[in-house]
Amino acid sequence: MDFTVTFSEPVVGVDVSDFSLFTIGVTGASITSVGGSGASYTVSVNTGSGNGTIRLDVPDTATITDLAGNPLAGLPYTSGEEYTVIKTTTTTLKSIGVNDGWILETSETSGVGGTMDSAATTFNLGDAAGDMQYRAILHFDTSALPDNAVITSAVLKIKKQGLSGTNPFNILGALRVDMRKPAFGTPALALSDFKSRAGRNNVASFGAAPSGRWYSASLNNVGRVYINRTGTTQFRIYFVLDDNDDNGADFMKFFSGNAGAASRPQLVIEYYVP
Repeated sequence: MDFTVTFSEPVVGVDVSDFSLFTIGVTGASITSVGGSGASYTVSVNTGSGNGTIRLDVPDTATITDLAGNPLAGLPYTSGEEYTVIKTTTTTLKSIGVNDGWILETSETSGVGGTMDSAATTFNLGDAAGDMQYRAILHFDTSALPDNAVITSAVLKIKKQGLSGTNPFNILGALRVDMRKPAFGTPALALSDFKSRAGRNNVASFGAAPSGRWYSASLNNVGRVYINRTGTTQFRIYFVLDDNDDNGADFMKFFSGNAGAASRPQLVIEYYVP
C-alpha cells in the first residue's frame, strides 16, 4: 500500500527512517521505500500478515527540514489516515464423485428424471436423441470453511471431455447454475434431483468460451452467501433451453468427480475472516 505525505512547504532529507508504523492486528509490516520531492512524497508499505489497521506516523526523531534547514514542528505526528487491511485466503475444493453425476429426462416434455449415472467419469449437459434434457449435480464438501468466513469470490469450474452433435452453448442458451444446501434431496444422486426445489436459483451462468477446456461460472452475491460453511453444498447445472426440437443428441461431456483429480469439477473460493 502507498501513503501520500504532503508537507506545508518543500522539504528535503526525506527517507525511510523518518517514518514509523502504528499497527493493530497486523504483524511484520514494514516501510519499503520513499519517493517524491518538494512538498509531496509517497511512502510504500509492506502490509505484512494478518487483518487489522496500519497508520503511518512521523516520529520525533525525524530529520526532515525545510529548504532553510528548519526542522519539522509538532512531532510526533500521529494523526494520519489509517488503512484497513483484510487478507484473503483461496481454497480449491473438488467435487465428490460418489454423489454427483447426470440425470436424463424421461421424455421431451416430462420435466422428470428417468435415468441417471453417478459412477461415470463424465457427465452430460444438453439434450439426448428424442429431445430429453440432461442435467447434472455437483457435490462439494464446504464444511472446512470457517463458520464466519466472508466469501469474496466463488467460481465453479468444469472441464470438457468431449462433444456429441452440435455444441449446446450455440443452440441451447446459457448454462445455468442452481444450488441447495446440504443437498437437493439426500447427498446421493437421485432421479428426483432433476426437478427438486433449489435453495437458490440462477446463481451463476457459465461462459461459453473455455480456457484450456475449463468452463467457469462466478457465483453472484446471493450464491456466495448461501454456500454452506458447516456441511455440503450441491449445484445443479442445465442449459436454459431444454432441447432444440431436432430429435438429435446435442450434448457436451464434462469430467465428473469420479475422474482423475486434475480434471474433477472445482469450486474455487476466496474468503477472509473478519
